[in-house]
Amino acid sequence: MRLYEEYLSRHNISVPLVHHCNSLSCVLGVADKAVWPRFVMAVEDCVGNIRDVGGSIATLQSSVWKNFVLRIKWVNSNSRPGEYLITIESPVHDAGGTTGFFHAVYGFALRWHDYESALESACRELAGCRTFRSQADLILALWEMFVYSHDTWFCRQGGEIKYLLYNTLDDERQKSDRMSCIGELLRKIGFTSQSTVRSWHNDFLSMTSHDNQWLLNLIGERCENSILQLS
Repeated sequence: MRLYEEYLSRHNISVPLVHHCNSLSCVLGVADKAVWPRFVMAVEDCVGNIRDVGGSIATLQSSVWKNFVLRIKWVNSNSRPGEYLITIESPVHDAGGTTGFFHAVYGFALRWHDYESALESACRELAGCRTFRSQADLILALWEMFVYSHDTWFCRQGGEIKYLLYNTLDDERQKSDRMSCIGELLRKIGFTSQSTVRSWHNDFLSMTSHDNQWLLNLIGERCENSILQLS
């Protein structure tokens, strides 16, 4: 917790904070994909014509996935002020790591001076989305994406691996049981495919270490004012 966050917490001041970040990601559960046009319109209302950097709203709405990864990345420039790249990503089926495990379904760039107002307005439109604040819930959501991106590889494995895999995906089981099955499954496949285990740790599980609480608060709380913290 940063000093100013501790101060706000101690005085019971509920004001969402907009942080500068070099790189950040968070997983969102989206039940109603009609949220995405509103998300983009909120940004356009703040900055006018936004610069698209890939994908489209139509592709975003037609995606089969209910969970998405929202990424924010700061890009420096030697000839002009830097900018933020905001992307909405979904897992790639049978990615194999050749082109990355996530595909930017939609993305746009924000100039630094538009960042605060545009991000706050956009996050207001995401207020109904699910945020995975529990570590277990986040890991299970990421695990489903991981399995999707390694679908054919898992299909080629033996019965013992598949049995454990089915248990990890069974949402009628206790979360603790599913987590235990994930650990046991990773231990077993580690004997034959260390690259698969590395992919889980480096490309998926690494998202659990990002300091994105401020963004989850921005999405989860409606507030009249926000604070921009650039350092």
